[in-house]
Amino acid sequence: MTTIFRLYVHHGLIINLVVLGGMLLLSIAMHLAPRFKPSTANAVQTLWIIGSLTFILVMTMSPSRQGVIVGFQLFPVVRWISQLFNSQATAFHWPEWHDTVGNVMLMVPLATALALTWSKRRTILGICGLSVSIEITQHFYGHGRTAQVSDIILNTTGGVLGVGLAALGATIANRISSKAWHLFKTASK
Repeated sequence: MTTIFRLYVHHGLIINLVVLGGMLLLSIAMHLAPRFKPSTANAVQTLWIIGSLTFILVMTMSPSRQGVIVGFQLFPVVRWISQLFNSQATAFHWPEWHDTVGNVMLMVPLATALALTWSKRRTILGICGLSVSIEITQHFYGHGRTAQVSDIILNTTGGVLGVGLAALGATIANRISSKAWHLFKTASK
């Protein structure tokens, strides 16, 4: 498990960009797939949800090193902004951001998958409820994990981002579909 965390600390920015791009492409494909093979689309969505839930379970319930409490200030925006615009800073220091961004990105795949069939409101409320459940479980579970209200806020933000990706995917899929239909109509004349 520490290998996954180490990988994310060192390459998190790239991993996050790949995840966002992958979720957008998968969302587009899922919006187009029911037009061709509805049963395949349902199977892929089910696997996507199961995989997302499994990933969330592993990342949030695996024991942390004893005595090490992962914590951060509630939205240290001022420090981040000063770091970005500091002329003496030699490079972007990802490890300070990984916990915050990781909490946002954790829920993006699940929210994107759920938003394909659920309403936006239901998806966001579902992600928020799941996050509250995780934090309550972490509070009683122990093993180096801490319950934080900020994690609920960040996870819900990830849910909103996932819903946005699904909506963007639907828009792109509709444009692709309408252009393909237009090409089909002109070719058949």
